[in-house]
Amino acid sequence: MERKVNQLDESRIYTENGIVKVRNIINEGKNLDMAPHPTESRVFIKAGEVVTILSEKIQREQIMSVEEARIIT
Repeated sequence: MERKVNQLDESRIYTENGIVKVRNIINEGKNLDMAPHPTESRVFIKAGEVVTILSEKIQREQIMSVEEARIIT
């Protein structure tokens, strides 16, 4: 798959019915909102660098499941 210059890969990690799930998104816009999401942690690959943004819930409670931590890393 050919990568475009402005393309930004994003993975969203969330829990649904007690199961940790991952959703992959390819963004091509320049003005991407990288703010924390209420329930989904976000991992971006931007210019070869990994950027991790934990969900508001994890930031507030300062805790995550072992499965969430494993998937994020």
